[in-house]
Amino acid sequence: YICELRIAKARLKRRAFVRMQFVLPQKQKSSLDGRREYGYNELSNIENRGDLLRVVQVAFFAEGGIQMNEIIKAMEERRSIRRFKPDMPPKAELEQIIEAGLYAPSAKNSQPTLTLAITNKELRDRISDANRKIGGWDEGFDPFYGAPAILIVLAKKDWANRVYDGSLVMGNMMLAAHALGLGSIWIHRAKQEFEEPEFRQLLRDLGIEGEWEGIGHCAVGYADCEQPKAAERKPGRVFWAE
Repeated sequence: YICELRIAKARLKRRAFVRMQFVLPQKQKSSLDGRREYGYNELSNIENRGDLLRVVQVAFFAEGGIQMNEIIKAMEERRSIRRFKPDMPPKAELEQIIEAGLYAPSAKNSQPTLTLAITNKELRDRISDANRKIGGWDEGFDPFYGAPAILIVLAKKDWANRVYDGSLVMGNMMLAAHALGLGSIWIHRAKQEFEEPEFRQLLRDLGIEGEWEGIGHCAVGYADCEQPKAAERKPGRVFWAE
């Protein structure tokens, strides 16, 4: 078996060593199980060892201890925020979040989505109020929990995979926001909003032609609360067929 390692070269160059664990086909630990450190140049030889079935852990060590893979770390630690400060994040950070969404996978690489970046407070409040009415809440309630920036994902209405592709964009953006130290939350009812004449006209005013379906709002800003703790994961949700 060929051992597949997905290791960012730039990160390896910044760190002096890595420590790894392997599982052999015979389900016995290899001598390369973390009891010694391997430099960057040695990794090429490790990749080609035929006795390795798979890597079960790749941990980068820096001063202070293990640093989990940053993408997986963001996936496990990101939580929905329901209280935001009014301060607008820098435009450069919002652009990074949006770009992460643009790199989401899509069926047949069709890239059928677009993102509206709403930072104008008056427009943001209009959308919030429309969302509130659709949701049936009392006047004064803000469905975006005070978040100053609203990134709305829409997808081509005639594309069969529009909800799936748009959802992947939303997921990427929420992870990117967390990675940048910002809070986020997915707010629904974008579909109903963009069926209303007011917001269909908004698209036309922005020069957007065609028929589009709202997928979701990624509300972004600085959290005005403690980071929520993750709920326990429900058991019995993984089944292996080996």
